[in-house]
Amino acid sequence: MPKLQIDLQEGFAGDTVELWVNHQLAARYESVSTDLRISLAQSHELELPPGDYHVEIRLPNRAIRASTDLSLQQDLYLGASINDNRMQLRLQTENFIYM
Repeated sequence: MPKLQIDLQEGFAGDTVELWVNHQLAARYESVSTDLRISLAQSHELELPPGDYHVEIRLPNRAIRASTDLSLQQDLYLGASINDNRMQLRLQTENFIYM
C-alpha cells in the first residue's frame, strides 16, 4: 500500500494539530512546536489503499486550517507550514530533506 507522510514544518508553536482524512480524524497532536534547527515539528505516516483522498490539517486553537484533494497511487509527501497565520500545503512525490 502507498503511504502518505504528513510533515508539519515551519511556524508551529505549542499548537494542537488535527489531521483529517476523508472527514475522519486520523491523528491529533498536542503542544506541537517547530524545531527551528531543522524546520520540522512533527511527522505522521499513513498507509492507505490507492485512491482519492481529502486531507485537512486543523489548528483548532488558532482557527487555522488547510485542505487538499489528492490521488494516492504512490508514496506522497505533504508538507504544512504556517506563515502570517495562514497554512500553506506543499505536495510532492519525494521525501522532504531536513538538516
